[in-house]
Amino acid sequence: MINAVDLVLAVAGPSRAGLPRLGWLSRCERPAVTAVCSRLGVDVEVVDPGDLDALTVGPDRGRRWGLLTADAGSVPSHDLDRFEHLARRRGAAVANAAALRLAAEPVAALDALAAAGFPTTVGGAPDGSRHRATVARRPSGWWQPVPAADGPAAPERAVDLAVAVADGLDVAGVVAVEVVAAPHGDVLVESVRVGPDPHDPASVAAHVRGLLDLPLGEGPAAS
Repeated sequence: MINAVDLVLAVAGPSRAGLPRLGWLSRCERPAVTAVCSRLGVDVEVVDPGDLDALTVGPDRGRRWGLLTADAGSVPSHDLDRFEHLARRRGAAVANAAALRLAAEPVAALDALAAAGFPTTVGGAPDGSRHRATVARRPSGWWQPVPAADGPAAPERAVDLAVAVADGLDVAGVVAVEVVAAPHGDVLVESVRVGPDPHDPASVAAHVRGLLDLPLGEGPAAS
């Protein structure tokens, strides 16, 4: 029988005083996550989401997280109820629960955004150029763009739309919006991803800072 302790992929700690312990669901080891959290003084536990049920039993069942999050797309939509149930049993808050649900169901996400008045598209637009605009947002509303690890920066109007989507979904941490810039000037949302690129330390750092409502950059002037 597999114990829950065998399912933990990585741990970083100890936590800086006042910050909740972070549970991070992922199907892979996440060295960038543990390295970033260690640098920030955040106690994080990376756990395989395929073993949610096993994590409610076993010798370490008393282990607690203050905040539970997940890799983008790592928790299928049909598992999200179990994901939230686990968090409640653990006494943890679920970061971006509604946004994660939408991100796991692309058609539902676009429908919800369209109903809220956002310009959306399915399948792009003729002769349109695609961009990914990524922003990090704090629960208190501060935000800043997250530079792409590779490729050109997104145009300003795409970033503005990503900020509006992050505000509308009340996202904490990183949200990436795939947009189509149509020739006549409109910018249309094609898809939304909640969470960072797990291989990009800068994106992970922005996400963790956003989740914990910490300044999004370095230095006293950071928002």
